[in-house]
Amino acid sequence: GSLENIAQRAIGIATPALIVVGGVVQLHEAINWFESKPLFAKRIVVTRAREQASELKRLLEEAGAEVVQFPTIEIAPPAS
Repeated sequence: GSLENIAQRAIGIATPALIVVGGVVQLHEAINWFESKPLFAKRIVVTRAREQASELKRLLEEAGAEVVQFPTIEIAPPAS
């Protein structure tokens, strides 16, 4: 958009929000590396036991995912 129509375009935008003004806007394609990650804008739930989930969580986050840990099992020694 432009400054001429910024008020109209801002309708419905919730906080927090960021507006970039000036020549730096032209750098968007050069600096949007995070948007090109394969799992960008994906939310993934990891259901592994918490003590097993760390490495998987790290790998998913490196690929751009938002990771939610939700352990559904617990590993315990066998009952005697």
